[in-house]
Formats: sequence, structure tokens, C-alpha cells
Amino acid sequence: MGIIRAIWFRMRALFDRRALDSELDLEMRDHIERETRANITRGMSPAEARRVALAAFGGLQQFKEETRDARGAHWFDALRQDAAHAARSLLKSPGFTATVVITLALGVGANAAVYSVLQRIYLREPAGIAKGSELRRVYERLPAKANMNGSGHEMFVEWFDYPEFSALHDELRGHAELAIYKPTDSVAVKEGDNVWPARETFVSSDFFSTLGITPARGRFFAPNESAVENDPGIAVISYALWDRAFAKDPSVIGRTVQIGKRQFAIVGVSPGGFTGLDLSRAEIFLPLGAIVERKDFRGNPWYASKTESYFRMVARVPAGDDRQLIAIGTPINRRFNADNRGQALEGTKPDTLSSIVTGSIIAALGPVDSPKEYAVGLRVAGVAAIVLLIACANIANLLLVRASQRRHEVAIRLALGVSRARLTAQFLTEGLILAGAGGVAAIVFAAWGGTALRHLILPTTRFATSAIDLPVLGFTLAVAVITGLAAAMVPTVQGTSVDIVKSLKPGTRGAGRARSRTRSTLLAAQTALSLVLLAGAGLFVRSLQRIHSAPVGYAADELAFATLRFDDDATPNAHRAERIAAFPRAAQRVATAPGVVGVALAYITPLQGGIWTSVWKPDIDSEMPAPQYNAVSPEFFSVTGVR
Repeated sequence: MGIIRAIWFRMRALFDRRALDSELDLEMRDHIERETRANITRGMSPAEARRVALAAFGGLQQFKEETRDARGAHWFDALRQDAAHAARSLLKSPGFTATVVITLALGVGANAAVYSVLQRIYLREPAGIAKGSELRRVYERLPAKANMNGSGHEMFVEWFDYPEFSALHDELRGHAELAIYKPTDSVAVKEGDNVWPARETFVSSDFFSTLGITPARGRFFAPNESAVENDPGIAVISYALWDRAFAKDPSVIGRTVQIGKRQFAIVGVSPGGFTGLDLSRAEIFLPLGAIVERKDFRGNPWYASKTESYFRMVARVPAGDDRQLIAIGTPINRRFNADNRGQALEGTKPDTLSSIVTGSIIAALGPVDSPKEYAVGLRVAGVAAIVLLIACANIANLLLVRASQRRHEVAIRLALGVSRARLTAQFLTEGLILAGAGGVAAIVFAAWGGTALRHLILPTTRFATSAIDLPVLGFTLAVAVITGLAAAMVPTVQGTSVDIVKSLKPGTRGAGRARSRTRSTLLAAQTALSLVLLAGAGLFVRSLQRIHSAPVGYAADELAFATLRFDDDATPNAHRAERIAAFPRAAQRVATAPGVVGVALAYITPLQGGIWTSVWKPDIDSEMPAPQYNAVSPEFFSVTGVR
């Protein structure tokens, strides 16, 4: 009970100071009045009795200060007074204050903008998942000499076909949970006259259970709804889409939405924050059976095709141990590759040297510990850190100049008995206020800069979260405070170490030489760091210019690329020939548009890769490189300018 009373008293000392001071005044007045009455009883006059009572009590203000110190909240009063004094002082110098705040905002904001991108890509697990340490992305590793590789170096493939997933799923039962999903695509979700743009993704029925996700409302897909041959006509929407399109209406379960020409009944809502496993947010989840009927070039439906590989695979392994998954999955993967190539599994055919490997659930980290892109991100972070160091040196210089101008004021306060510790606290409080203001401005800069950086680095990605969230907010404020205090430390030490006698003499310069040396050192550091940044920026711009002017083999500035999108039921697979014939008809219509010189058809646009294939010949070594091919119309070379 005593501890609770002590805590309550401390809280009142912090937040109810006026009431405690009023109670203290009443107690002091009551004590003095009682002592005065006692003195009058002893035969003193009223004036003499009060004088004696006051003398016996002691100094009123001293007693008040001692009582306040006993409350344990004197540090809060000192901080409040220092903050008020620092705020008044900074408001009297708006130019100085604005310069420091803007400099701090630019330095900290640049770092926060970079951090907002890097932490989303490389550091943060997908929101909403459970026990992320047990989740793994599954990849197929192709050695450099594999025919189906053809790149001349080791490759990791993240795409799987459904038959291989099905075989892996059955064999791994009891050792690991396995699920697949098809990355997001833009669609229009309709309900009546309302239309919302969204991104759909197709998932296996055990996708949500593998990730350890529970619905915010309704349910997820049941095992009996996982048949790939039939569309169950159901959907799960994200929490964000439920909020944006349905205003979190609890009756959303059972309502029907339209995508293309098909109807889907909403059966569940995913938990808040979960938007899929990739950077692009998924807003509506459909079962695999809802994939539009399509066949490969052999006429097999997608769920029986070994060439329609457009699924990403994720696994949950107990305690993060993926050895069983790799040991069981690799032989299955090799068998599928051998069957697909018409080879025998025995021997050392390069196509059967593939293996199953796993990687972090964070997609950008991939199956290797240090991807090349991660090194690029660290270099960008290094550049931002240099900018922050330059800003820190600049702020320290500005604070040094300000401390030099206040040297006479500091000397007077020291002469009047103010301790150097109290002056140090006041200078640091001033730096903290500047850091707070700079941090708030840095958040605005980081919100704009982070969004711009995302569009610059990944222009086609629709991020699931905004550039500023709680981790970025905390990082920004922490860096701002640390930077502000670090920059204020040097002028604080020098500003409070003045010689009182010399500083009070008119015309003396006090410790000017020491300050001058410190400022010169900081200026030299700024110059050196700025030269590093300028040299790096110049090389970067030069590299971009060389890349932009590099010959790519076709008239890039004169070409525009387009494709056709068909309604789900407008050209079903039974009318495959009609769908194929639609492309040349569309090309003829485009050719009549003003300004169009020529139109060509291609399966894959230039510089977008090709389709891996194998060329087999009895008298050629099996390790011959595998070529890529493209299918083009006769006008392709003349239209693209390829000679």
C-alpha cells in the first residue's frame, strides 16, 4: 500500500504541481498562524508574535524548494524551465532556427526515405503472418551447366507448375505444409453500379493455414473447395478492400461481386494488415479453380501442364528446419525435369542436376543470403548516411557560432551561481527542441521522398503500405534526436567551459581559437564528404547516360508496346483460334491510327527475355547451351528497325 501511495504522490508531483503547491501554502500558513497565536498567548504583541513565528519557521521560498526537491520531481521543473527558455531563445532567432530545422529535415528525411524503402523490401516480413521464422519460399536451383539454364551461371527459379506442386504437397505431408499462389493482377471488382479497382491473386486452399492467418470475418477456403477443375465461385477480400469498398459492413459475407463476367460470393475477410506475400498488395483472393480455362501448346489444361509454370510456392517447416523439404523435394523436382525433357533420370544429364532450395519469406532476399540487390541497397543507405553526417557537421557549426555569440551571457549566468551542469542541460534541451522540430519536418520530407524513391526504384510495384508507418516514424524521430544531440554536444562542451573573468572583460575573445579550430575541422569534414557525394553522383549520372545511349538493336524511341486483354468468357479455350485471330485484326486497326508507321506482332517484346528451349542433336554434346526463342510476324524486323 505504501508503494502505491508513493507512486500516486510522484504522479501528482509531475502532473498536479499547482494543487500540491496550494496545499503546501495552506499548511505553511496554518503552521505560522498557530505559532503566532501561541506567541500572543505568551504575551507578545501581534506584530512581534508573527515576526518571531516567521523567524522560527525559516525562509519560506527555501522551504518550498526543499519540499519540491523531496517530491522527486525537481528534474521535471528544471526541464520545463529549460524548455521554455530554449523555446523563447529560438523564437528570437527565426533565421537560425529555420536553417537548423531545414538542414536536419533534409539529412534525416533522406535517411528515413531510404530506410522506408529498404525496410519494406529487405527487413520486414509480410504483415499478418504467424511464426515467420518457420516460413520458407521454395526455389528450383539450376546449376550453370544445366541445358535448361543456358545463362552460363547458377540460376534460381521461383516459378512452379501445378503438377510438381501437387506431387511435392503429397510427398511432404507430415513434414511440411505447402501452398502456392499466383502473383497479383489488376481487375475491376463490381457490385451493382459500384466499381473498384483491385488486385486479385489465386491461392491454393491451404494458403491461409500455411501462413497461420485467421479471418477477420467469415472464413477462408475449405478443402472441399480446392478442386482445380471447377470454379466454386467464392472469394476472400482483404481488410483494406473491405474498408475501402464496403465501409466495414458486417453483412459483406455472402454478398456477390463481379470480376469480368463472373460472379463471386464473398466468404471471408483477411485480417488487417495482410496484403499477400509480395510488395504489390493483394486485395481479393480467389481459389485456383477460378483460373480462366487455358491450355498449353500441347493442349493440356493448366493444372495438368508441365510448362505452365506461374505459381510461387511457400512452405512452413517445423522449427525452421528445411532439410526434410529439400531431401524429399529435390528427387521429385529432378524427376519432373527429366520427364519434361524426355530423358532418363539415371546418368549425369545436366537437366537432372537441379535441386530444391529454400529462402527467406521476405521475397527480396531470395534463396541466397546476400543478393546483389541487397548490396546496392546498402550502398544507397551509405550515401544517405553521408548526407546525414554533412547535415550534422553543418548544424554543429551553426550551434558553435550561436554559442560564441552567447559567450558573454553564459559568463554572467556562471558568475551569478548557475552550475555548469544546469547550463549543459539547457544547451542540450535547446538541441533536443531543434531535433524535435527537425524530426517532424523530416517525416514530411520522408513521406514525399520515400514515395518518390519507390516509384523510381520499382515503378510498376504497388506497395501494400505507405512510405511512412510506425517503424519508419520511430526511425525518423530516433535519428533526429540522436543527430540533434550529437550536433549540440560540441558547442555545449565549449559553450559551458568559458573563462568567466576573460569573458566578462570587454573586447576579449575568450576561447575563440579553440572554437575556430573546431569550426575549421567541421568545415573540412563537410567539404570532404561533399566531394565524395559529388564524385559518386557524377559517376552515377555518367553511367546512366552511357546506359541510355547504349545501342539496344532496335529503334527504342519510336516504338510503343501493347497487348490485348480478353473478357473471361468472351473467348473461352474452345475458341482458341478466334483469340489468336484477334491479334492480327487488332494490329490492322492500330495501323490505321494517325502517326503509326507500322505494326508487328511478337510473343515477347524486345529486351523482355525469351522462352527457354532445348535443341537436341545426336552428334552434339548434351551440355550445349539452351537457346531462347521468340515468335514474331514477318514485319517485326522492319518495324523494330532491327537489321
